[in-house]
Amino acid sequence: MARRLDDFKYMVIYNHFRGLIESGALDVGEKLPTEEQIVQLFKVSRITAVRGLERLQQDRYITRLQGSGSYVRNRRAQEDAIKVISFVTSFTGEGREGHLISGIESRLRENGYLLSVGNSHENSKIEKELILNIKDRIQGIILYASNSVDNVDLFESLMVSNYPIIFIDRYPQNLPCISITCDNSDGGYRIGRFFIEQGHRRMAFIYHNLTGLSSERDRLNGFMQAMSEAGIPRRDISTVSVSGHDTPGVVRRVVADLFKQGESAPTALFAVNDHLAMVVWKCLAEHRSDSGHGVLLAGFDDLIGDKIDGPFVTIRQPYTLMGRTAAEMLLDRIENNSYMHNNRVIPVELVRYNI
Repeated sequence: MARRLDDFKYMVIYNHFRGLIESGALDVGEKLPTEEQIVQLFKVSRITAVRGLERLQQDRYITRLQGSGSYVRNRRAQEDAIKVISFVTSFTGEGREGHLISGIESRLRENGYLLSVGNSHENSKIEKELILNIKDRIQGIILYASNSVDNVDLFESLMVSNYPIIFIDRYPQNLPCISITCDNSDGGYRIGRFFIEQGHRRMAFIYHNLTGLSSERDRLNGFMQAMSEAGIPRRDISTVSVSGHDTPGVVRRVVADLFKQGESAPTALFAVNDHLAMVVWKCLAEHRSDSGHGVLLAGFDDLIGDKIDGPFVTIRQPYTLMGRTAAEMLLDRIENNSYMHNNRVIPVELVRYNI
């Protein structure tokens, strides 16, 4: 309750000076009261006074100069300046990035924003450097995070300062944030239901280490829900974890071990994404002469279906729509001072190949 009251008090400070600036009562270049004066005027703590001023600075109503004070900015000059949003993601060459960028850029263009793109290479350290280098020179960030946990301290600092940022697909679950994802849980559930409808009773789910990968965890949860509803015994479901840095040779050994189970070997495999599914498919090809023959494979993302020459199902995500919606949510956050923390979920579609 105390934290909520403090949040209310700093917003009172913010709204008070914002109103004076927007009405013209405080003109460009005028100096605001000092932190000490604001403490006395609003009967708040110094921390609350600073939060109110920082919020005004973040939203570009004032400029704070160390040792001098806070001054009203030229809002008109700001409106005429180039407005830039940055999309920080990883270019893996699978095609999804182009669709996301297309959706983001089309929506930003309608509001006069330019889009810059940074490549994290699925490396959390590079991702952090990118964000820290650009955040104060742009209006906001759309982030396809390398994972949900490595940069959680940075994410938290952005949340606390109310920095405009939208997470796509992967998001820090223990922090209040704005995010957009496809319905990963429903996608996993659809795969599970399809396996069951095709008569499969021994199945495997192959995934990456789930720490920090909220999307992959949701896919597993949806898949296992379908198994539970169908009464499939847990012993008939193999779950195997491989590192995102493991070589195809490691994955081949994992698949080979599954087929060593003899009559208990799975007849359907669900790889958590299409990139992993392609590696698994090549491994299955090596087992076509024995227990690998006729195995139904599933992936997620619909990026490789035309490259698979056997039965394959996957989940199609509307990447262009996701990008456009992410841009729309960020613009609402920036231009309408919207601070609602929410997760927008986009429906998915099951797609069959050679079935």
